[in-house]
Amino acid sequence: MTGSSSTDTETRDAVWRQRLVAGLLAVAFVVLVAGAASFALADATPPTTVSAQTTQTDAVVQDVSASGEAVAAREEDTVYLWQSRPYSLTVTVGQIATAGEYRICALTEATELDCTNASLGPTADPEVGLDVAKSTALGAQNVTVTMARVGANETIVASQFLRIHVLSPTGDFDADGLSNRAERRAGTDPTRADTDRDLLGDATEASLGTDPTNPRTAVGFAVAAMVVLGVAVALVSRFAPGAVGALRRRLGGARSGAANRSNPAESELPKSALADSAPADADRSDRGATARGDGRGSVSTDGDGERTDDAEIRDDPTPPLSDRERVIQLLEDNDGKLPQSDIVSETPWSKSKVSRLLARMDAQGQVVKISAGRQNIIVLPGEEPVELQSLRDEDGN
Repeated sequence: MTGSSSTDTETRDAVWRQRLVAGLLAVAFVVLVAGAASFALADATPPTTVSAQTTQTDAVVQDVSASGEAVAAREEDTVYLWQSRPYSLTVTVGQIATAGEYRICALTEATELDCTNASLGPTADPEVGLDVAKSTALGAQNVTVTMARVGANETIVASQFLRIHVLSPTGDFDADGLSNRAERRAGTDPTRADTDRDLLGDATEASLGTDPTNPRTAVGFAVAAMVVLGVAVALVSRFAPGAVGALRRRLGGARSGAANRSNPAESELPKSALADSAPADADRSDRGATARGDGRGSVSTDGDGERTDDAEIRDDPTPPLSDRERVIQLLEDNDGKLPQSDIVSETPWSKSKVSRLLARMDAQGQVVKISAGRQNIIVLPGEEPVELQSLRDEDGN
């Protein structure tokens, strides 16, 4: 019975270790895939450009672009600008067959931003610059660029508009936990919560001290996590057998306690009934282990035919003692004598096993069993009371 139980315990512990290692490997795989995905996503993100929109069929003004200190970010159809910061507009003019003087202006619905005159023609520079001192109005708005022929009643011959969005430094446009001012200082995109698209938000990277504009940050974390998990797997494989077994037994004990609480009639059996049944169970276990001789190594016998458990030997850090040596050591530690009941309480053996072992040792002269009322006193040879020693000497003569 004991050998089978020990083998079953080792098998269950091995299964738990395999499950734990498999779980760690699964976590490592998920982290690696997430890191690779974020890296691929960051590299695959196409650059954004902003194109001005034409409002007439004669596209003399081909494009309008913004640049300068105020530019915070660009999206497909919008330029985001910091409030109260200067910026420049570059107007690209198409080919003009006949040279002439033109007035080019940039204005919003409420304000004229800047105007300049330029001589344009077949050989003229196709780009005209406009300077805007600052943007004060917050929010989304359109900047319209017009082109009119000077001296011809200032008739507008072409126009285009550029969509802008002016940001306040104290706001948080992308709601990522970093203010627009903090985003400007960090060089991150105030319109995107994850500037580098590495699955780590700008605020998270700011708190970690990593670079929120480097898309390879997540890959570094993935590699570090793989190293840590690899070390964890190695430690589990090397040192966890005992720990996993103890954890499994602890959990099993907690479930048993819950079962006893749910079935109080069974858990409240008298102690005397449990004590009476223990020797009989131990006898059956001893006889079954001796008769089996299954060779699995979990149950063995000493030179006197007594059963010893390998589990007891493994758990005991001192060199293993035979059952007889253990009894003699107990007696030597207690001035050469000890009640038989104390030997039962000091060892993991049943009452019946202790009784049989002491009877054999008494018959072979290794100990002396003295009946004292309702209990037996076990003493080492030479430690008997004087009266008993004299009687033994007379019997010997």
